[in-house]
Amino acid sequence: MIRRTIHHLPLRHLVFLLLLAMMLVPSTQAADSRATAVAIASELTTTTWIGQGDGQKIVYFFFDPNCPHCNEAYERIKPILAADKDIQMRYVPMGVLLPSSAGKAAAIIQSADPLAAYHRMEEGYGFSSQGDGGAIEPIKDISPATQKALDANYAILKNNHIPGMPLIVFQGDDGKPFMLFGTKSAEFYRKLLAHVAPGPFGGGHPIP
Repeated sequence: MIRRTIHHLPLRHLVFLLLLAMMLVPSTQAADSRATAVAIASELTTTTWIGQGDGQKIVYFFFDPNCPHCNEAYERIKPILAADKDIQMRYVPMGVLLPSSAGKAAAIIQSADPLAAYHRMEEGYGFSSQGDGGAIEPIKDISPATQKALDANYAILKNNHIPGMPLIVFQGDDGKPFMLFGTKSAEFYRKLLAHVAPGPFGGGHPIP
């Protein structure tokens, strides 16, 4: 029965499921991951994010400015975004890893151009005067609205017991939400993001 069902799946969906199996072994973990992705997707309306692009394939990327794995993923995904203009990235800031994290995340949110500030922070990672971490000076004057947004963003990871960053969430072309935390190879990201389904997904509030 299982063999017959797999043969009837479209090839692109089969590849997607095989990627899932390689990433989350055993299969019970894969099932748990998809269930968690559904739960996270239902909470994305509470996020505050920095948008890049207006494509129809929406990807949420949760990051902390001082997260080295977030920076690695950023660098590896960057060429994919340059090649596929239909991917819309929604960068979701948090501020939890180090004492300077909240101030750095707030500096991005409260800057005149949050997307440009985010890219500068990632491009210069490890070279700030604060030592290792995102290359942006933390601010002390975090507005109540900014702190509320940071707390709501982090609550999604906390509530769903996600143990690592970055967290990537999108609607898969098999019709179900998908989530991945931690960092993978550039080739893995290339194959994975080819399975983002176009259409409305998520929600939340863009940072102007």
